[in-house]
Amino acid sequence: MAVIFYLGFVEVFKIGKLIREKLGAYFDELRLSREWAEEAYALLKKRLEEQKVAGGVEN
Repeated sequence: MAVIFYLGFVEVFKIGKLIREKLGAYFDELRLSREWAEEAYALLKKRLEEQKVAGGVEN
């Protein structure tokens, strides 16, 4: 009986470790996507300001 409980706990910990690894990779991918989007937005904002200064865009 104790062996069954032990093996059950071992499997639960294996599954938990696998889930943490998968979620870690997923969140890393989200972080990289967010950083890319922030950089792209900053670049577009800078270009818009340059166009405004040059008189290319009127608001």
